Amino acid sequence: MAKLRFGYFMAPFHRAGTNPTLALQRDLEFVEHIDALGFDEVWFGEHHSAGSEIISSPEIFIAAAAQRTKRIRLGTGVISLAYHNPLWVADRLVLLDHLTYGRVLGGWDRLVTHRFRDDRTDPHRHPRASRNQPRHSGPATRRRDRDRQDCHT
Repeated sequence: MAKLRFGYFMAPFHRAGTNPTLALQRDLEFVEHIDALGFDEVWFGEHHSAGSEIISSPEIFIAAAAQRTKRIRLGTGVISLAYHNPLWVADRLVLLDHLTYGRVLGGWDRLVTHRFRDDRTDPHRHPRASRNQPRHSGPATRRRDRDRQDCHT
């Protein structure tokens, strides 16, 4: 019989007016606590709205949490690829995975530009900004150039 596994998604919401430094320290203490309780994994999302959602980089938060925990796996749930180069995201996750001895779990959304028409990710209004975005995303990111195809994992 398979062992029942427990995970936790750390919602990024904090009470309005809370000191961000204090809120982040409390979040890190909570991660330490669930690690001690035996939880298998915890996930952190990327959020850029000002105010109560203060984790703008799950990778940086994971680095801090990894220093305080022993065994819990630490996941990005999710990184928004519309704001990042997917290859750089993969590079950062590989680095974190090495630093945490294999405890990192990667999670990201689809690369969708139609949701962000007002910024520089609209391929029709800003072709230069979006031309380097890959056509596929997932475990392997592929990009086709004129006469070659690269696959980065």
